[in-house]
Amino acid sequence: MFLSAASQTKVILEQFRTFSMVGPVMKYLSNEETKTVFLKQLNNNLLKHKNAQLNDHDLRLIVLPDLKQTSSSNVPFTLADSSTWHMYLDLYEFETNTFYFSQPEYKEDSAVFKRTESVFQLGVLLTNSAKEIILNEIMTICVSRGNSSGFGIMAATPSLGSKGFTDMLNLGLGRLLDPENKIAMMEVKAAPVYYADNFILPIIGNHPVIQVNGKNNIASYKRDQTDELIRMGDSFYEQLIVKGKNKNIEDNSLINTAIINTDRQSSSDFVQLRQESRDVLRDKNYTLKMFIEINPLFNYKNEDEAFTSFMPDPIHFLLSDKDTIAKFKINKNTALGIGDRKIYLNKISNGYDSTSIILLRPDDVTRNIFAEYVISGSIRNEPFMIICSDRNMLKEFYLNKKTAAVAMGKFLPERIAVFDASLDKETLNQLMMIGFSRFFR
Repeated sequence: MFLSAASQTKVILEQFRTFSMVGPVMKYLSNEETKTVFLKQLNNNLLKHKNAQLNDHDLRLIVLPDLKQTSSSNVPFTLADSSTWHMYLDLYEFETNTFYFSQPEYKEDSAVFKRTESVFQLGVLLTNSAKEIILNEIMTICVSRGNSSGFGIMAATPSLGSKGFTDMLNLGLGRLLDPENKIAMMEVKAAPVYYADNFILPIIGNHPVIQVNGKNNIASYKRDQTDELIRMGDSFYEQLIVKGKNKNIEDNSLINTAIINTDRQSSSDFVQLRQESRDVLRDKNYTLKMFIEINPLFNYKNEDEAFTSFMPDPIHFLLSDKDTIAKFKINKNTALGIGDRKIYLNKISNGYDSTSIILLRPDDVTRNIFAEYVISGSIRNEPFMIICSDRNMLKEFYLNKKTAAVAMGKFLPERIAVFDASLDKETLNQLMMIGFSRFFR
């Protein structure tokens, strides 16, 4: 029983009805720790705004197969005490577009809904023993993506973790119970959820997470008390011509040999991709050169697919002035990787703490990792590999066949974890100049 003064009104949570159109988020309420946190927060909000307290610790959870509205004339009472209030909570989760296009009153809020991962409607009905309404309010809550310390494959649903879930409910109930509240919609930013896996989550907790500040193609971060800063430059495309007076490649070059070996130099377009970058601290400039073949006979689905049709040979380079720093090949859309890398579709976590795993279903449902790009070759005379997966948002860096680091982000790193303490800062920056290139669309 929650502690309170005798003058405070008792409240029984008669029902907490839930429904989700898109995923398993309501399963959080089956977790004892989540349930305890929620009830404590609800009690605190009642104390603050209504001078009331919960009568017991029972959630009385009801999972609805479809949507229903609570009517004050048809509500059950657990305790027929004239001094007790009765609370009914409804929490419904909607798919964003379905909700937005069915609610014309929110048309002016299109910017919010464009970044919204899912929409919740939280309803509170509070009555006295005579079933007279004390409070009947509904709040629309838009959940968008917030900052995270997590790594791995992001889950499509749920849109927020267990802590984000209870934080959202706490904010929403605080608003609804506040007699001064004037808003009916709010946006909540929540850290994304990740599938549990067997290659990052078991070890990430042993390594500090380095948060990266990224802006205007510049990534800055601190490692071992050193302020690192890399600048990713603009990207350029240049058509290669192998014959005639406009020929722009040398006869004995690797790329010329690779083009000739395709036997499609007359039918395909061959393009050099070039991106400049800079390690500001070390005052070094770099040039990334990669090559693609665009064949008009290939059935490309879109422009991105055409401009990522990398030539399969190890003819791609990271250069610093005239020095070759890295030479590599690129495999696209592959399951290649190191070892048995799996995610568990029935388990989710915050992406950095293995104790945060929540079981959605009892039976393991595993999936091998699909990689958009696998980049492999040598860097400074050492074998390396970069695996880009999860829509190119997860980058794994391997050096000498060992996991050296992992990073999140598409064209700029958002956070980094270094697994190999011997990985020097300059090499890590060079690896990131390759892995975060804008050419990996």
